[in-house]
Amino acid sequence: SHSSRTVRALSAFSLACLFVVVALFTVFTIVDRDIGFHLRTGELIWQSGTIPTTDPFSYVAQGRPWVDSHWLFQLLAYAAYSLGSFAGLVSLRALAVATLVTSLFAACYKRGSLPLTLGLVLIGVVASLERFILRPDLFTIMFLAIFVAGSERLHERPRAWLVALPLLEILWTNTHGLAILGPIYLGLRFAGDLLDFGARRLGLREFDASCTISTLRRRGAVALLCGLAVLANANGIAGILYPFQLFLQLRGE
Repeated sequence: SHSSRTVRALSAFSLACLFVVVALFTVFTIVDRDIGFHLRTGELIWQSGTIPTTDPFSYVAQGRPWVDSHWLFQLLAYAAYSLGSFAGLVSLRALAVATLVTSLFAACYKRGSLPLTLGLVLIGVVASLERFILRPDLFTIMFLAIFVAGSERLHERPRAWLVALPLLEILWTNTHGLAILGPIYLGLRFAGDLLDFGARRLGLREFDASCTISTLRRRGAVALLCGLAVLANANGIAGILYPFQLFLQLRGE
């Protein structure tokens, strides 16, 4: 009908406006002071074909052990800079933020709730503006948003997410040290669903046909697989333990 076409057109226009706003929020000068360090390390990895294990740059720390937990981000940043200079870096940041926003929208959207979803996503974007700088932690926020979307949509395409999320976890664990947040989130979601399932079986909550043993198995399986994927860290056990060691050092200071 004419009214349904009008609604679809308005919905498409609203989505387009959201992404235009997001694009405007991401197109600004690269100002992070660490970007030169990341680009130089990415160049070193590209030229040597290996991940550095000792500090090759600092005069006072040269030769000391170095766990480069950001090596994949550095390689991506160097590739983007080699292809398009600073415009390439801005494009890489815009791609990461666009993926983040798309994942947030996919996680929140329910049929008939487009205005509310757009509003919530826009609030999230505005609240996160300070983090839209080209650093490895931007990719942690992006991956975490994808994991939230995958968890919310797991029942729609369980096989696809059971493959995609562990593969993304492998990329994540070689991009930023906080990749452990993926399995933690999925594990907490699984524990929550397990408690919910028990409460419904005991009659403490209203029965829900969608809360089944098979759903719990899928959630448990994807959390376990992503936990195992953390082990695929190119720095080995040192790379896996590095975030915890850093946390203890910072807490000590």
